[in-house]
Amino acid sequence: MIKLLSSFVLILCITGIVLPVSSSSVMWLPPAGFQRGTNFIHANLVLEINGLLQPSEGIREALILLPDPDPGFPITVPGTDIALISPPGRGIILVKMVIPYSKYPGMMMVYRDVTNVTQEHVIAVARKVGIEGKYIECDGCTHIEGKKSELWIENKSGTISFDLTNRPNGLEDAPSITPTIEESGRIALRYLESTGLIEKEIESVLPLKGEEGYHLGRNNTSTLISRCYQVIFSRNLDGTRVVGDSIRVEVCGNGDIIELDKDWPPYAPYKEYPIITPEEAYEHFLELDVVNVYERVIGSMSRERYLKFGEKTREMMPLTVNVTKINLVYYGRDTHESGLLRPAYEFTYDFILDNWTEPGMMYLPAVPELGKLEEWLA
Repeated sequence: MIKLLSSFVLILCITGIVLPVSSSSVMWLPPAGFQRGTNFIHANLVLEINGLLQPSEGIREALILLPDPDPGFPITVPGTDIALISPPGRGIILVKMVIPYSKYPGMMMVYRDVTNVTQEHVIAVARKVGIEGKYIECDGCTHIEGKKSELWIENKSGTISFDLTNRPNGLEDAPSITPTIEESGRIALRYLESTGLIEKEIESVLPLKGEEGYHLGRNNTSTLISRCYQVIFSRNLDGTRVVGDSIRVEVCGNGDIIELDKDWPPYAPYKEYPIITPEEAYEHFLELDVVNVYERVIGSMSRERYLKFGEKTREMMPLTVNVTKINLVYYGRDTHESGLLRPAYEFTYDFILDNWTEPGMMYLPAVPELGKLEEWLA
């Protein structure tokens, strides 16, 4: 696939891997309809002459000669763990697998979302969170407005949102009376247990920094006047993490629970399906636009590089994607639309542009016959 056109050999250095590339005065061979002008295709090349490596000072871009007819992208570079992809309008992106493939079960259960929001369910939830008030009409949900709190329950998904009004504030939620992050985790767990909102399938409890309030003073000085912590409970089903299902509890001054968000649909077994292998999932991954909603991030990385180095950015590395993890999960972000909880492969990767690195994530269906997942990227 890669031919040597002359006695000169160009070496393309990609995150520690050296690839031989044919010397030529032209650039990377673009796919049909490709438009130049992005930084994604420009390569920082080193010229090898008589056994000596010499950095290229001018714009020297590589050409990978493809078989005739052109096989199209993705292209696997022989003898390496690197593939070349070219999503529409992106230029050429290098994808590298930096981990071994893990074992997979072969078959997995697919579940049905059996959410059914009834008036009795709404009354039960209101009683658990301790709210009394008037029912207010809203589009696709039930809204209860109490004296010092509000409750929303979505009719289709059953998602619960509860909060105390006018919280947090600088009096009731001052940092001096807010529990520590460790105490907040224990308080949130006791709250769920005492209200009956706890679930058996909790996989992990993660306390995080929550809302903070500041007072702006003279000379742009700021003073912290309120602090809260949020505690996230994630879900595990049959030993597999469920992406999208969670309970979030906000703990503030004196241990008060000022917010609760719960998206935890009831599921019923539907049918077991064979799943594709991680290797097959990776082949599908190479056919997708891995940039997608990260376009602004990648554009920002390129702009910072351009502002620092000016026209010399034309010699920077192509955009590289290092795949660092592949996990088998249940994808719960579209069960309300599809009606099914389906297994998926979670790809975690890093965008690398010279020394700039940004994380990315993508989900691919492990049972393609059940259709595509909601087009959602972390």
